[in-house]
Amino acid sequence: MTSSEEEFDDVDTGITGWEEQLEWAERGDLMPLIASLRSAQSCSDPHVLTFLADVLDGKIKRPRGKPVKRPNRTWWIDSNGRPQMIDERDKRHLEIKKWIREHKATPAEAAKHFKMHENSLRALVNRAKRKRTSR
Repeated sequence: MTSSEEEFDDVDTGITGWEEQLEWAERGDLMPLIASLRSAQSCSDPHVLTFLADVLDGKIKRPRGKPVKRPNRTWWIDSNGRPQMIDERDKRHLEIKKWIREHKATPAEAAKHFKMHENSLRALVNRAKRKRTSR
């Protein structure tokens, strides 16, 4: 190895390919990190190794409560006909809102069409509104 190659190896770019998995692991979702570790031949990222050592040593415990779920992205065509990436969990209420808008329907008609109780439909649509306004 030449001296320039040694210098290049010593440079820390901060990008190792493990950042996303480590971020989700720190937030409580260990599955991406586990999958990456099982598929990798080796891991030399010091942040991942430190995190794993701390977990095994008991210094880092799983966050209290329900773990954060990663968004499961899917395509959606918005009201202007543009494709967008949305979270799969938002798809149902977007379908309902789109159907109501296209058919100029009341919530009672939409509830009948989607085979839901009207109060459940209203709660689903209102819950989605509160999420957007709180951001």
